[in-house]
Amino acid sequence: MQMFYFVFTQYKLSSRVLRAGLDVISKHNQHYGVLFGYNFIRRNEHSFEQTLRYLKQSGIDVLIDNGAFHILSSKITVDEYLRYVDKYKRFINKMMRYDNATFALPDIPCDERFLSDMTIDRRIEMTVKLHYDIYNSIQNDSLMKVIQGYYPQQYVKCAEKLKDVKTQRVGVGSLCVRKYISENVRRIKEIVKALKDEGQLHTFGLALRLLRHVIDEIFSSDSGAWSYTSQFYKKNKLCEDVYKRNIKVILDYMSKIEKMKMQTLTRWIQ
Repeated sequence: MQMFYFVFTQYKLSSRVLRAGLDVISKHNQHYGVLFGYNFIRRNEHSFEQTLRYLKQSGIDVLIDNGAFHILSSKITVDEYLRYVDKYKRFINKMMRYDNATFALPDIPCDERFLSDMTIDRRIEMTVKLHYDIYNSIQNDSLMKVIQGYYPQQYVKCAEKLKDVKTQRVGVGSLCVRKYISENVRRIKEIVKALKDEGQLHTFGLALRLLRHVIDEIFSSDSGAWSYTSQFYKKNKLCEDVYKRNIKVILDYMSKIEKMKMQTLTRWIQ
């Protein structure tokens, strides 16, 4: 793994919590970046553009998640989501001039907690359609396609349908809800192995205990598995202890990741 992205729900430079996190990340920006979800950014795109400009000047890599998981979990309808995607498309067009940013194309996650009447095959079909709708009008190196499924063969099916969407970075979706059990370890290893030739793989929201099983097979991952529920972000508190804890959480996470990398290197040497 070459990059790891820390997820932030706060995107304004006026946020002391965000600035505290960026101060840490900027010291390690060759291997760490930041991830923002469009579901939060859309509230004030102008403020976010200021942040994106600052991050470019600071040499910090940015990954923009399409926000599908969180916006769909709010129980919106498919039509409402499609209107949301239209706004996201305009946002990509506007922001792609910032070459430090990568934009995940819109998808339909395979999580049964929302859109319960929609089969996984149908979700894959919609993901493919949404990808081509945007890719055919915006062919840019800053795009990341997102392969969806639940079982390995479903990811392979989705990848085949998206073969004409040529992006260097390739996201793997619907991994963040997997529990740490032997069956899921086996499936995730199979999924990553099946997709390894698709491009530079990014595993969205993969928990650390699962990440360590594929860390030498992927290009990047992120902290989505814990960031949204962490006290680090809770209720946008700006008191001193929160951004002290912010720094500690990031440093602890970095330490764990570096330890996993060293274990992987040791296995290769042996």
